[in-house]
Amino acid sequence: MKPDNGNETAAGAGAGASGIVFDIQNFSLHDGPGIRTTVFLKGCPLGCLWCHNPESWSAKPQISWTPRLCINCGACATVCPTGAQSIDKSGRHYFHRAKCIACGRCAEACPARAMEISGRTMTVGEVMGRVLADKPFYEKSGNGGMTVSGGEPLMQAEFTDALLVEARANGVHSAVETSGAGRPADVERIAGHSDIVLFDLKAAPGDYERLTRLDYATALRSLRAVAKAGCPVWLRLPLIPGVNDTDAHFRNVAEVVAEINPERVDLLPYHNLGVEKRDRFGMPEGATAKAVTPDDEVLASWQARFHELGVEVHS
Repeated sequence: MKPDNGNETAAGAGAGASGIVFDIQNFSLHDGPGIRTTVFLKGCPLGCLWCHNPESWSAKPQISWTPRLCINCGACATVCPTGAQSIDKSGRHYFHRAKCIACGRCAEACPARAMEISGRTMTVGEVMGRVLADKPFYEKSGNGGMTVSGGEPLMQAEFTDALLVEARANGVHSAVETSGAGRPADVERIAGHSDIVLFDLKAAPGDYERLTRLDYATALRSLRAVAKAGCPVWLRLPLIPGVNDTDAHFRNVAEVVAEINPERVDLLPYHNLGVEKRDRFGMPEGATAKAVTPDDEVLASWQARFHELGVEVHS
């Protein structure tokens, strides 16, 4: 490994590679061990009914509009090159999304942050500059580091792999959160360069494609490839009451755990943050918009059922 150079930006062979990033979240506590910097990449072939990051589906930049924050100042309309932003005679702002090319000028001009752009091109070096700035916190928390999430990182496999290689070269622990929706060669390569893979197993085999658009065989093949590569696996279980909290799913998880022997199994209880996001990005209401976040009693019942099946889970 290279010597620790503090906040120095990575300068390896892949540092100039670029990808589309929609967020970098500092001080994450639920995306792997310790304190982490989570890099969220655009692009996902799935369409999970409960998705809380719907802005990650498209591989391209998108504009988020929050009407309640708008102060009708007209700054966005002044800079918009396509007429997607306008102010009527009464001084009220309108956003014509069909005309928007997501150039981001409105977001730069908006003083109230009512208009924001989700997704921008960043090089590996730029991302690692942000990651390495938090390195002292990783070390203090034990085994913190960088987590690449999404979206589906396998959709930007070259960029994801370059990030992992640079993290390792700079002595930063790395993790990838994936659903396994990618080419087998990419799965194996990324597993070989990551310190941990956080693998989302989403439903019973018979329900998988209906709920996620991904066939179960692909997900299981990828999970087996990660395990075969010798990379530690944290199995993550997004659970939505009345949707995928079925006994068939729980029993299948137990079978997978017996085969794969993951280092850890985590419950990811449903929350409805994606509902408001869909509105901001002009997307239709999701099928689970009215799903209820599970309370402690429901969580306890899930944990008890997994315990009966010989699986110890964390929540």
